[in-house]
Amino acid sequence: MKRLVEQIKSEKISNILYFCGEEVYLINRYIKYTIDKLLNPEEQLYNLYVMDKDGFDLSIFDDICETASFMEETKVIYFNDIKLTSQVEVAIAEKIPNLSNNVYVIIKGAPLDKRKKLFKKVEELGLYIEINHQSYVELKKRIAKHLKKSDKVIREKTIRVLIDYVGEDLSQIINELDKLISFVSGKEIKEKHIYEICSRSIDRNVYELINSFGQGDLHYALKLYDDLLFQKVEPSYILYLISSQFELMYEVKLLLSHGNIINEVAKKLGLHQYRVKKIYEQGINMSLERVSQLLNESLKVTSLIRLGVYSAKFGADLFIVKSTQK
Repeated sequence: MKRLVEQIKSEKISNILYFCGEEVYLINRYIKYTIDKLLNPEEQLYNLYVMDKDGFDLSIFDDICETASFMEETKVIYFNDIKLTSQVEVAIAEKIPNLSNNVYVIIKGAPLDKRKKLFKKVEELGLYIEINHQSYVELKKRIAKHLKKSDKVIREKTIRVLIDYVGEDLSQIINELDKLISFVSGKEIKEKHIYEICSRSIDRNVYELINSFGQGDLHYALKLYDDLLFQKVEPSYILYLISSQFELMYEVKLLLSHGNIINEVAKKLGLHQYRVKKIYEQGINMSLERVSQLLNESLKVTSLIRLGVYSAKFGADLFIVKSTQK
């Protein structure tokens, strides 16, 4: 990302840019910055070609690349979230080395297989930009910067509450900040405003659901489960999220039990220290054996659903009821 910022500032942008990763908000912003730098609003009407799932045509891409060499205007071809087949990947990879200086190809898609030709060509001739969820420090900076425009202030403790409550996705954080800016009448955004105004994230509901297992609180577990269903989360996906969290919790508790400290665990698992700390805090009420038991039970129920023995709803209901029984 740093190299892209440097290119935008110096106005020496690579002719091929590939964007991917978890942080959709930042990806979209950097794509917009790049296009705006290459084309002014009027030029975008005639020289920006957007290809998405509904309007993808490889022959148009070929035509633009072939005819652009006879023109002076800058042309930008933007592949917006297109699922690239092997055939399309190869076709784009073969075109990249022969792009005219006035043709820019911007692709937003899934992470590429680093063994494939397209990845190697992008790395050789352009930029491969993978933007994942930001660290707590980065999120804090972006929250402060966003609030500065509105003359609102927020304490660091409240920022932690906000991230815990709405999740680490920057797009979601910005949406919730805009709601807070609109509805909080005073200058300072306080913890109570977050609970009153913001929407709790799916991840946060799952986090609280797992906490209820440790506390043996069936009533609260069912309430959280209903909240997730109301958010239109499929029961099978709820089980997947629970299993993933238990798997991480097991790894964290196991590494800590072997004498590792939080920052060492974070490094070994490729996670932020802040997240490891939250997983550790969540697992305090559960032994390593209990976490292993719940992980295995969630995987067993998932397997029975796939085999058609349980419906997804029945399997998730049964698992949640049994998990609150100590």
